[in-house]
Amino acid sequence: MQKEKDVGKKTHGIGKIVIMLWSLSIFGAIASYLFFFVMARMLGQENYGLFYSLIAILYIFSVPVETIRFVISKYTAIYYIKKQYGKIKNLIIRSFKRIFFYSMILFAVFVLITPIWLSNFLHTGNLQIIITLLAVPFMLVAPIFQGALQGMKRFLILGVNGSLEYIIKLILAVSLVALGLGIYGALISIPIATMIAMGLILISLSDILKKREERVDSSSIYNQFISFFFVILFLTVMSSIDVIIAKHFFSASYAGFYAAISTLGTSLFFLSVSVTKVMFPLVTEHNHKGEENKHLDVLYKSLFLVVIPSSVLILAFIIFPKFIVMVFFGSKYLAISDFIKYEAIAMSFLALSNVLALYNLAINRKIVYLPAIFCALEIVLLTLFHESLMTYLRMLMLANILLFIFLLVSTVDFKHFFGRTKEIIKIKQIKKDSKDIKTKKIKRIE
Repeated sequence: MQKEKDVGKKTHGIGKIVIMLWSLSIFGAIASYLFFFVMARMLGQENYGLFYSLIAILYIFSVPVETIRFVISKYTAIYYIKKQYGKIKNLIIRSFKRIFFYSMILFAVFVLITPIWLSNFLHTGNLQIIITLLAVPFMLVAPIFQGALQGMKRFLILGVNGSLEYIIKLILAVSLVALGLGIYGALISIPIATMIAMGLILISLSDILKKREERVDSSSIYNQFISFFFVILFLTVMSSIDVIIAKHFFSASYAGFYAAISTLGTSLFFLSVSVTKVMFPLVTEHNHKGEENKHLDVLYKSLFLVVIPSSVLILAFIIFPKFIVMVFFGSKYLAISDFIKYEAIAMSFLALSNVLALYNLAINRKIVYLPAIFCALEIVLLTLFHESLMTYLRMLMLANILLFIFLLVSTVDFKHFFGRTKEIIKIKQIKKDSKDIKTKKIKRIE
């Protein structure tokens, strides 16, 4: 535990912490990708298109999930700096009671509207949607505990728990589908895995839950929740609405192809998740202390940590498209080889926008209108221009690139950025010169 706290104190080492999280979550990431790729093979093209469109609904439900996690993380970080552990306990307990109550109401409402509208829109049965929605209550309470760990910078436990959830989901899904449950087995694995992971994460918070409870003022927390909710809502819709619109307008076969394209592309969007998990509490802490230069530096490093792997993956999609499709989906999906690079580019820009948006939320800057405008633009473009996969993907790229440009211009102080870049280069040159001088002195002595 002490090692984790020491890691958290090194707020300047965001790159090292992110790399640690990436290393810890590599098995989870592999399990997550395998979950989709194996399901694509086991379920077949048309069933996989339906399966992925149902998962896309859960992505939209993940809006309050991410909102809860980041709001809890922000206030936990502030209380943790002040060593107000009783307030962290109160925040966890009160949030759990309220969110679980509302999540059950939300689940009931969607179960009621499923036969009326949702099943007709997706051209599927009621039971498949209801099984998918079983994950919602667990999805909404789990981020309370994840946010607390994130705010206290317990990244080791957070990474391990996230990996376990994906691994459990993969094992369950493969087993249940192999037993003959088909798409139902794949869907039921999601709520079960989420429930098990949530139980495991509670163990890591036992030290906080043993503290004497100290009541927090929740009024400011609720105000923050609204801003977070809408920003994350629009970004999440932009990352998943394309699959739902494709399922509505395209044939079952084409929707299956697009689901496979989206599976590969969305992996780039989730590259930013590990980065923002680390970035957010660090920026919150620096902003709370009035350290503007430090939280800007964290932002620049975070953007860099998304640009590098995204560029490598896009290049791989350009050079080896058929090999990548064959490995992950098999020969039946080779028709998508020419399209995966465009989805990858679109999702990379959305990943960068995600970093910029969460940075603004961490420093209490309201930028809700930008994601709202470009989310609406994306929906309009995809609804109007879907005569071919190529046209569809170009519209997706256009909306995501424009969002990134507008967010970047409204966020980054370019004078500060280039000034800091020159300063870093100068410091590195001084260190190099100093090292060269020491080396020459040693040679003279010898």
